[in-house]
Amino acid sequence: MLNFRNIRLCFLASAIVMLVMVFAGGWTLKAEGSELKDLGEAPWAQKATVEMVACGVVTGYPDAVYKPYNNVTMLEAVTMLVRMLGLEDQAEAAEGLNVNYRMPAGLNWGRGYLITAVNLGILDGNYLYLMQPNSPATRTEVAMLAFHALKLEPAGGALVFSDADQIPGEYRDGVAAVVKKGIMQGYPGNMFKPEDNINRAQMAVLMSNIVELGYADPCPADRRLDGIVLRADQDSGTVYVEGVGVVRCDPNCGVFRNETGIASGELRLGEAIQLILNENGHAVYINVRSSGDRQEYKGVVNSILAINDQYWLGLVCADGTEITLQVAAGVKLDKAGSDMDVSTLNKGEYIEIKVVDNKITTISSLEPSFFPADVAVKGIVSDLVTSGSQKMIKIREGIGVRSQYDIARNAIFYKNGIDARLDDISIGAEVKAWINDDNEVIRIEMTDGRY
Repeated sequence: MLNFRNIRLCFLASAIVMLVMVFAGGWTLKAEGSELKDLGEAPWAQKATVEMVACGVVTGYPDAVYKPYNNVTMLEAVTMLVRMLGLEDQAEAAEGLNVNYRMPAGLNWGRGYLITAVNLGILDGNYLYLMQPNSPATRTEVAMLAFHALKLEPAGGALVFSDADQIPGEYRDGVAAVVKKGIMQGYPGNMFKPEDNINRAQMAVLMSNIVELGYADPCPADRRLDGIVLRADQDSGTVYVEGVGVVRCDPNCGVFRNETGIASGELRLGEAIQLILNENGHAVYINVRSSGDRQEYKGVVNSILAINDQYWLGLVCADGTEITLQVAAGVKLDKAGSDMDVSTLNKGEYIEIKVVDNKITTISSLEPSFFPADVAVKGIVSDLVTSGSQKMIKIREGIGVRSQYDIARNAIFYKNGIDARLDDISIGAEVKAWINDDNEVIRIEMTDGRY
């Protein structure tokens, strides 16, 4: 059945149509270092907007405003995605090309972007004339455009959003694909809101997500740089960066730490930063890279906290490091190819997580074998200290082979697959223990049988 999405989006008829879900975006701009006075109206999108302006993906209006809550039109959404792919010059060169398909009615600009989108397989030229270029784009429509622009693979499994039935069945694998990749996220309350319009602030975040996750980057390599702060001089507007040199900040350079704007002079010695330079070599965007940026962790779940539909997971990593992070809204557990709610996780499960800006964006179930074989020992407990500040265990691994290990503060314990305590371990018990690089036990499994 042909519905309005097929008509307005003009997707490839032969392709599986998919959706994506996001809180983000990017548009049509060209204002490096421009001072946009109203970004504070959407503080949650301010860093992403400044970054996308610095990249030339979006721009403000002539009166130095961005209008973050204005809707994004279909044509603007296509244009932003083409620019996100770094194809602005190609699109402008295609403006006057002759093509064998009809353009949409009411098209006053952007012809070259539509031609480029057709050439990329984002749009289907056979149905392009049905597109409504000046109509607001919905989350469903932008998701479909992003899915095709990034050439993602469809993801199977049932969607678990409470409003998933509002997403046409042929699009749902696409939504799942983008959610699994961490490109788009749902709303609190486990909703996707497929018919909601995308605004300019959300589009800026969407585009920033695409860059952050490594799917595309419109900035040339010589303009997006990473380095370590050696000194920051507020008076002269310069930052001394190890590996880069002396960088002068544009008067309207946006500087951020933990999503919050700061003055360039507040940058600290030793901070890892990312800069975007304009064509004059001046910094127009600086972001202090948080420890959570683009990180991946493998480990064992040792705590799960739920507050008002938001989850926090505690993880003991393979090296014994303990971390606790918030799960981004809408993220599901990928378990054997099926999407499961985060609430189905149990303490002691092995998982891999991916983290962006200190929030967990993907969770995948792992087999216990992800721990290197040489950090697991098996044997009989021959001695045990469970009180005091220094807890210890001795394990007899074979005849005459006894090894002593300190027990890590964050160690976790199981008996026959059930949560246990250190006090439940007894001398003579058969155990399997995982040891970190500091020779500390981080996990002990007890069993009545043999390993």
